[in-house]
Amino acid sequence: MLNVTTSQTAARLGGSAACADNAKQYQSWLVERWARQYDLAAGSWAGPGSTAAPAGDSGPSFTLRSQANRDAFDCKPSARENGTWVGSCAPAPAAAGDMTPATSAGFRFDPRLDLLTVTQRWSCNPT
Repeated sequence: MLNVTTSQTAARLGGSAACADNAKQYQSWLVERWARQYDLAAGSWAGPGSTAAPAGDSGPSFTLRSQANRDAFDCKPSARENGTWVGSCAPAPAAAGDMTPATSAGFRFDPRLDLLTVTQRWSCNPT
């Protein structure tokens, strides 16, 4: 038997919410414009179902868009550590004017697990 209990939680914060308030809330993101480029030598692909890894992999690049406010980040890989891509995310040009400089983001992508992990960092020092 499966017992499921739900509870009401606070609504997401708007774009005008204080940095300290946003830093305490779970942030929900939409991944857009996901792209990866592979380099294969001529004749090296064995067809669908092949387990052969491509010779070159650019790693993922994508845009993160906050579901709570207008924050948006363009993310690009910077290194590969033990098969996992790591990278940083910079404010997207269209949102840079709307974005508070108090937040930055980075990611890890494990292609074996097809798992993307995003970490957002807040720096909420009052001035």
